[in-house]
Amino acid sequence: MAVTSKILVVDDEAHIVELARIYLTREGYDVEGVGDGAQALIRFGHDYLTKPFHPQELVARAKALLRRAKIEPDQPKLIRAGKLEVDLERHEIRHGTSKVQLRPKEFDLLALLARHPGRVFQRSELLDLVWGYDFPGYTRTVDVHVQQVREKLAAAEIKDPSIQTVWGVGYRLELAGSGS
Repeated sequence: MAVTSKILVVDDEAHIVELARIYLTREGYDVEGVGDGAQALIRFGHDYLTKPFHPQELVARAKALLRRAKIEPDQPKLIRAGKLEVDLERHEIRHGTSKVQLRPKEFDLLALLARHPGRVFQRSELLDLVWGYDFPGYTRTVDVHVQQVREKLAAAEIKDPSIQTVWGVGYRLELAGSGS
């Protein structure tokens, strides 16, 4: 039996709560609705959507929040990409006996790339997956973080795997000899 994600919908108008409940229930979520927005946001809030909203945006934001929460139970706690190890529980990057200290977003970026070696991610996709659906920044934020990760890997003398730029598209983590 699959684990169902629970979503709290808050609005002072009961019919709006019910409408959101219908859309999200169709997508397979367990939905609870309440009418006091201020208290719910203070106690539970991770994101909000103002009215009027489009049903697809509501569902997309819910999916993005759940993806960021990393609640999938079958995700590995240790990611290996060549000799690089990304330990999600200990928040460590290891390569042999070397450890690399990364800031939280740098870590999340490298973990995502390591989870999918060889796959090209567009900047906008990385921005969505690492920073979140509603991040107000620019895609150049990704470029800056990629450069910082590259510098830290180079300082630890880690050459494999490497983050490659795919001009006009985005980035990928390339393993030595993969020929990507």
